[in-house]
Amino acid sequence: MNAKIVIISAITFVVGIALGASLGQEQSVQMPQQSAETESVERGDTVAGSTDTRNGTYVYEGEGIQMLGPISLREGLTIIRAKNLTGPNDTFSFEVLKDENENGAIDSGEGYTGAYRSVAYAAAESYNGEIAFKADKTDYFIKVDGGRWEIDISQPEKQLEPAETPTTFEGTGDTVTDTFFLEEGLIAFRATYSGNSNFSITLMDQNGNSTRYLVNDLGPVEADVEYENVFSDNYVFVVTAGGPWTIEMK
Repeated sequence: MNAKIVIISAITFVVGIALGASLGQEQSVQMPQQSAETESVERGDTVAGSTDTRNGTYVYEGEGIQMLGPISLREGLTIIRAKNLTGPNDTFSFEVLKDENENGAIDSGEGYTGAYRSVAYAAAESYNGEIAFKADKTDYFIKVDGGRWEIDISQPEKQLEPAETPTTFEGTGDTVTDTFFLEEGLIAFRATYSGNSNFSITLMDQNGNSTRYLVNDLGPVEADVEYENVFSDNYVFVVTAGGPWTIEMK
């Protein structure tokens, strides 16, 4: 689908796969739905497989339905990398839940963050992707449903110097790009996507604050995007896709 999207002074920060506090004109945004049932899980009964906390990264390997945690996070940008290791699988999903009551458990109906991904059939078989969200300084859990899988949770250190900004970003599937620098002012890019599933792009800063969707459409997509950037800072693009995509900066 061809489109030109112009966003003026619309850096809006929401909770979800793109999370944060509102810094501009408020916009509506589609949010993932919370799973119908959230199990109550006690501390000590939830860690699946092996856990590696070296270099500030939690690494879990497990199988089937598991609740991972508690995972102690600091405030800021948090990246979840998930991979289905089993091959054919009807579904694969993971959902980040917040320990709001700070009691080492996730009670029914508690903990919704909007950081969630669910895929089925061919997409589940080959899933290897990333999502990002803004964490608070507290404990979190991740509910995983799949065959055999691996989940990594990391929080990149803030870069004080401007990062290098490539002219082109490209990838396949759900991706959090490398950090790059944007000046305050008008930003423009061209986004293309050759798949048939939903394609979305948000921009997230080092604190985990995010714009609303800059692109959000069913593929295939060709979109020219302009928006007014509020702050000079380092950012990442958070891309949701089911196939190859590119972002070309102008």
